[in-house]
Amino acid sequence: MATIRVIIPFFLVFLCGMPTLAADNLLTNGGFEQKLADNPLLPDGWDVTHYQYEPLVFSPIHYSGKLSGMMVGDGVQRMWRQDVIAPTEKSWRLSAMVKAESLVIGKGEYVRLYAHVIYKDKPYSSTTHFSVDVKPGSDDWIRIAVNGAALLDDPIERIHISVLGKFSSGRVYFDNVSLTADMTLSDESLLANKIKDLRSNLERVGAVDDSVQACIEWLEKADAALAQDTPDVGTATSNWHSAAKMLSHEVWAAMYPDAMSDKPVEARMLYHGMGIDKAGSDAYLDKLELAGCNAVYLSFGSWMSVNYHSDLLPVQPGWEDFDALTYFVDAAHARGLKVFGYYAPFYGTSSPTVLPGSMYETHPEWFATGPDSNMPTFPDPANPEVVAFILKVYEELATRYNMDGIGLDYIRYPTPSALNYDENNRKKILEAYGIDIIEHENLYGDPEAWAKIQQYRYEQVGKIIQQVRERVKAVSPDSKIMACLISELGMARDEYGQNWGVSSKWIDYASPMNYDDHSKKTDMLADQLAVCRQNKSIFNTAIGGMPDLHRTWTISDWAERVAIQREAGADGIIIYRIGEFDTAVAAFFGKGPFYSDAVFPEPLK
Repeated sequence: MATIRVIIPFFLVFLCGMPTLAADNLLTNGGFEQKLADNPLLPDGWDVTHYQYEPLVFSPIHYSGKLSGMMVGDGVQRMWRQDVIAPTEKSWRLSAMVKAESLVIGKGEYVRLYAHVIYKDKPYSSTTHFSVDVKPGSDDWIRIAVNGAALLDDPIERIHISVLGKFSSGRVYFDNVSLTADMTLSDESLLANKIKDLRSNLERVGAVDDSVQACIEWLEKADAALAQDTPDVGTATSNWHSAAKMLSHEVWAAMYPDAMSDKPVEARMLYHGMGIDKAGSDAYLDKLELAGCNAVYLSFGSWMSVNYHSDLLPVQPGWEDFDALTYFVDAAHARGLKVFGYYAPFYGTSSPTVLPGSMYETHPEWFATGPDSNMPTFPDPANPEVVAFILKVYEELATRYNMDGIGLDYIRYPTPSALNYDENNRKKILEAYGIDIIEHENLYGDPEAWAKIQQYRYEQVGKIIQQVRERVKAVSPDSKIMACLISELGMARDEYGQNWGVSSKWIDYASPMNYDDHSKKTDMLADQLAVCRQNKSIFNTAIGGMPDLHRTWTISDWAERVAIQREAGADGIIIYRIGEFDTAVAAFFGKGPFYSDAVFPEPLK
């Protein structure tokens, strides 16, 4: 399941006027006071590690000390970067003092404080990112900061800390850059906060029934495990799970009445969750049942490789022997669960995995190329050979496996500026719009010309969605079509070529990816509902997010999001995602929002 927002996951971002309390800075020379002995253009401890970037320049305009780092609005990409080697901490606060004089941020421009957490012996694609942008209007010194945490348990090789930007008007000064350990995001602190949240709500409603006292006793055990000199997070987590499982539906309903529903028809789903073996699949199925779900939406991979047995795409290493999808579908159906599944045909990556027989190995000409060296690798949606191959993949899924429906994800361009600058696209665009994409000096920077390219892109994607539906229905008439969709309709259309305001007429179940706080944007939800009603698509809204969100949200946070979706008129709720889904939260859903029996909705068309 894709997440938009430039691969930056959910973190708490702060902008404030006062510096935080002092803590040990993991960065060397964060105030840029010492210059590198053999290169006076760089601060000691900092360098420029990307060939496309120039360094910042020193400035006597500073917040403290004598110097700061300055970026000027000359349209040049600039960066100072420092590596923190093998940190033992798992959560941090990254901050800096900034002053932005007459700053104007244009299209494709940015000023940013950025962290890349790189794990030992892991591919770069597993890197955790967190960042905070400098906004125009801060002509006086202010502090910008972001809290971030490692999302993998693996040892950390290094953290890249970058001060970088590119803009064409104004000046920005950086001073006192700091990376400090942040214990508020530690496992024990976040678990303690979840326990505190549940206990306070139990105290608020009182002894609804005997399950309240049973729950409190388990919460006390969890607290005791966390109170040890070395907190026993494992035992505390197990006790936390037991506490939530104790509570009856009546107690959950008393605490969160707006999140409850007795609707006889509603989609109640989880994303992901097909185990690599029987035991792994059974564990995910058990969690689906605990959560009261009536369907699941499985992730199969991308054009690089998949985790089911395919004759068209390479099978991911480790998934070759056990036919996990056949087992999962049969076992899910035996439990009364419907199964949908998707792969990502136009996923963009800077480091493609090349397995024997992969598209990238056999048909490198199918992949987009262009003047932007930072454009990710992705199959071209406008290439008819690519489309023909993708349709075969969907046909194979629809006929080989007894699923209830086919899912669409990454049915779009991977970035706002992505386009294949080949002769095929050149000819089509020249004939349709009179624009020569090869000869144009700055196509993406020309608003009038790029508006026509935006239309071209979403027309290509719309045709593919229609063709997928027609092909799947031709070979498997009972199969349904479900799609993961970018939340903001305008952004989806203009920046990613996914005009689902129109193309959802070919989709049975529309699942906007309303992750993080998108699920609280009621105006956006109303727009989504209106489109779904107009195009007769089931409005199956997503809530949740990446692993850090699951570490952070309390049960009250989940209940609030559920209540908002139901108030907005959603036909169903799909939780992203099962891999990090807290067992205690699953117990809440099973005895709370998903408690009553509900039939999975039939398509409206």
